[in-house]
Amino acid sequence: MGFSSSWLLLRNTVAEEACAALGVRRSGVYTAWPRQPLSGTARPDDSYLVVEDRSLEMLEDTWDLGLLSLGREIVAAAEIDGAGYGEVSVWRDGRKVWGIASPNSSFMPRISGYDTTEIRARMAFDEYLEYVESKGWTEDSDDWEDDFDEVDWFNPILRLASDLTGYICGTPIAAPGKEPFEILVRPSSQDAG
Repeated sequence: MGFSSSWLLLRNTVAEEACAALGVRRSGVYTAWPRQPLSGTARPDDSYLVVEDRSLEMLEDTWDLGLLSLGREIVAAAEIDGAGYGEVSVWRDGRKVWGIASPNSSFMPRISGYDTTEIRARMAFDEYLEYVESKGWTEDSDDWEDDFDEVDWFNPILRLASDLTGYICGTPIAAPGKEPFEILVRPSSQDAG
């Protein structure tokens, strides 16, 4: 088994704004590691990191990233380690700038968004593709399927997610003994009345 997690970095957003956008409230309970359902922590760059300690589906099917990114930039990422799935996307002002997700049944990762030049440059995508093709693997041949583990899009995608968010699933973000994550909870119907 491996790690499974999804996370959002809301840039230039304080905790209260992030919680309001997500429809959650702060509990005042802090932990060293993210806890279900959601945990959050302020980052040194005036951003707020929200971690869901599980990942079950594509981020766009989990969160309304268009709505959450209105008036801000969001970096959304997910990892399902056992399945070798990684995903990262950047959203600004309600639109997906770019996103990349691990391939599921094809050779190439899924790239989407209105400006994919940024992702191609950040990942050295074309250079990595040249490396993969230099091994003799192409979309049209079945040779790559025999060596699918060597056609590694998963780790470069997760490195990019880490570079953009400062978070790596399963790795502490604070010194030992520190508890940077606050558990976030959905308000109950009693809270509303």
